[in-house]
Amino acid sequence: MTEGVFDERNLERLERPERLAELRPPELLARLGVLKAGMTAVDLGCGTGVFSLPLAALVGPAGRVYAVDKSNAMLDFLRARDTDAGIFLIQSDVMETHIPPGAADFCLLAFILHEVTKPGHLMAEAAQLLRPGGSAVVVEWRPDREHPGPAPASRLTKERVAQLFEVAGLKSSGAFDWSDNHYVATAIKA
Repeated sequence: MTEGVFDERNLERLERPERLAELRPPELLARLGVLKAGMTAVDLGCGTGVFSLPLAALVGPAGRVYAVDKSNAMLDFLRARDTDAGIFLIQSDVMETHIPPGAADFCLLAFILHEVTKPGHLMAEAAQLLRPGGSAVVVEWRPDREHPGPAPASRLTKERVAQLFEVAGLKSSGAFDWSDNHYVATAIKA
């Protein structure tokens, strides 16, 4: 795997019905309670759009979703699914999106921090994308579980994510277990 790029030969694994049933992306995003019509959201490492499409539904036609991924195959998959959802596809390294600073109200980092060697740099990129009052949300693998997912040694604890938020200038607003295998951590840009 190239840093920060899920092996596109395994693309279909991201769309498995049992994975989607466990993640429940629309329910997770609604539970956060921060997304509103007209907002701008960024999905860093968007993959197949598992979160991008429900993000677009929540921000509505007046909003905007930037779906960022380095893999053209992932973006092509999302492009084929995007039926005028208002998603702007950006083929780019997640460390340098070229989205203007302060453009976003919401920045999602779902299953990407454990894939990069410098998660602090990625969190800094997310922080600079946010407007004051904007929300950063991390969805990651619980380190207390061995399977499925990446090796436990590569998983980040909730405490580590809180540290990354702080170093990037974001104020952690908590974390919670979302499923048997995943947790969610949130922060606000002051």
